[in-house]
Parts: sequence; structure tokens; C-alpha cells
Amino acid sequence: MSAKFKIEMKSQKHCLKSEKGNIKNVVSGIKLMNSLGDASARSISDVIKFDVLLLVDTGDPKSYSSGYINSSDLTKEYLEFKGDGVTLKGFPMSKVHMIYESPEDKVFSTSKFSYLVEKRKAQRSLINSFK
Repeated sequence: MSAKFKIEMKSQKHCLKSEKGNIKNVVSGIKLMNSLGDASARSISDVIKFDVLLLVDTGDPKSYSSGYINSSDLTKEYLEFKGDGVTLKGFPMSKVHMIYESPEDKVFSTSKFSYLVEKRKAQRSLINSFK
């Protein structure tokens, strides 16, 4: 029997690494929850409904990286409860468990593949099949 746990994923440009590819001292502020009303009176248990927070840096090839934070490390000192939601602020990178941080990896190399062009080709092909 395998263990089950809940993962929440958030992505943002340069949340883990700088534009030069250096690991930051703290994770950039990331919104964990948008609220329709005032979130300032919410509790940690209202927001943290996962076991692991997966962070993905989507900045550019020098900063592409990912890491995770255990929910038990997300204490009130790192959560900012405001009217529009809850934001992770000032979380030390030393507590982030890095998963991927090699900018040289071929997985992230740029290619001439265009999602939009390929999608339109597939759409045209499908439409033409009905003629």
C-alpha cells in the first residue's frame, strides 16, 4: 500500500532563482490563496490543506528550477493574511528542498516548436476531415 499525500503547486517567474540563475535567500512572495472576501481573519488550517507545497520557477533557462516545502514548515511568520488573500513571504531558501536546479538540462532548452502553430494545424486537420 502506498502512502497518499496532497500536493499544492505554485509557479512564478524568478521565485527561487534570480535572473542570473543564483539561488535567492528567500522565496519570492507567492499567493497561496485568493479570497473573495477578507482573509485577514483566516487561520493557517484554512489555507494549508496540503502536505507539500511544490514551487516551480518559470523565469527563464537560467532560473528554471523546482523545490518543495513541507507544510509543517509553513508557520504564521511566513504567511501574510490580507484582505485579498494569503501570501507566502520571506520563506528561507534553506528550508526549500530543491528538486531540479540545473539550467544546462536539455529538457528546458528552447526549441522551434510553437504550441499555437501546432494547435492550429491540428484544428485545421480536424475541420478538413469533415469536408
